[in-house]
Amino acid sequence: GVMFDKKTYTAGMYSATASRDEVSSYSVDEFMYFIKGGVTLTSADGTVTQVNAGDAVYIQKGWKGVWDTPGYTKYYVIYDLAASLAVARAPHPVKVTAADPGALATPDTKTNDRGNGRVSKDRLMGESADKKFNAGIYSATASRFTSQGYAVDEFMYFIKGGVTLTSEDGTVTQVDAGDAVFLP
Repeated sequence: GVMFDKKTYTAGMYSATASRDEVSSYSVDEFMYFIKGGVTLTSADGTVTQVNAGDAVYIQKGWKGVWDTPGYTKYYVIYDLAASLAVARAPHPVKVTAADPGALATPDTKTNDRGNGRVSKDRLMGESADKKFNAGIYSATASRFTSQGYAVDEFMYFIKGGVTLTSEDGTVTQVDAGDAVFLP
């Protein structure tokens, strides 16, 4: 089902049965985290990306290839903006195996020292042509902070660990490993 739907963003959970589709041009930028099953993505040049449960993948608008699956369940975030031109910036899907300890130990991983022993790491997997949507994986040490307003909409799926969110009105939301949350 859909967790959040705006004109340009949609986030939710989706399940599908076996299918094989030839994709002439992927119509949106999409980040997916597979909970069950998987998909084989064969790019137009023949490059194969196998995505299984526990993997995250980012497909940019304009991707061409074959989507072949025995069935799956995934969390997804879709960015769809007509101004985001259908130009393939990456000819292949970008995949990260979230359980891989090296997933955040690559040259493109950014480490941020947030002071008081708080450290975060993030790795951008993809970005829309207009740079208003991006997706990736993120890790942080234990911390507590007060947000002065959230400047962006954010969908999060927790692979491990968790967070306690307290709204201005005092409402407490506990998000743990296996949970998803959308912050508008």
